[in-house]
Amino acid sequence: MVTGDNVNTARAIARKCGTIPSQATDDNKGNALVMEGQEFNRQISDASGKISREKLDLVWPRLRVLARSTPKDKYTLVDGIINSKVSKFREVVAVTGDGTNDAPALKKANVDFAMGIASTDVAKELRTSSSPMTISAAS
Repeated sequence: MVTGDNVNTARAIARKCGTIPSQATDDNKGNALVMEGQEFNRQISDASGKISREKLDLVWPRLRVLARSTPKDKYTLVDGIINSKVSKFREVVAVTGDGTNDAPALKKANVDFAMGIASTDVAKELRTSSSPMTISAAS
């Protein structure tokens, strides 16, 4: 789950939805990582500040909640999962978004769900992009 919400709100929603176990601790020593965008970027970047494929591949398989994230964080995660070689199988990534800030991640995803009134133009653009499947839900 990737959200702009604060980490406590995001964690509560993830627990309620079953994304993370209700007994999960906050120390991130278990299998389910919960972190904020700044920590995500710190963990996946090399000394020069560039994204490290190796470091990203250590984080994303355990990442369950990314809170206080930016559209760039969302794109980085989507791109990282799609291009990862961690699994012998190809990962399929679905993304939801509600506006132009989400467009890069929506375009990169295998399946995208553009939601809300603002999504109409984004969804139209996505239909002509590389995303294989676009679903638009205007409110």
